[in-house]
Amino acid sequence: MIYLTGRHEGYASIMKFQKRNAALRWWAWFKQLTNIRAYAQVPDDDHFYACGDYNTNELLPNPGSQTDLTTATYTAGLFRITN
Repeated sequence: MIYLTGRHEGYASIMKFQKRNAALRWWAWFKQLTNIRAYAQVPDDDHFYACGDYNTNELLPNPGSQTDLTTATYTAGLFRITN
């Protein structure tokens, strides 16, 4: 399997593809996370573990607020998903 992590419409997302034909197996979209920072998938296990954060300022229209450490508000998140 091949996993692709990133952002879709400002929120964190994960896609799982079949390795032999690149068919999409599943797609998860997290409205409580804006970034996925790390993930792990144990061999011969259907579970996928990941952690990330939610920055409320990344969704605001002011483009400078995303990286301003004085106004940024982060919340951490962990999750485990399976097929």
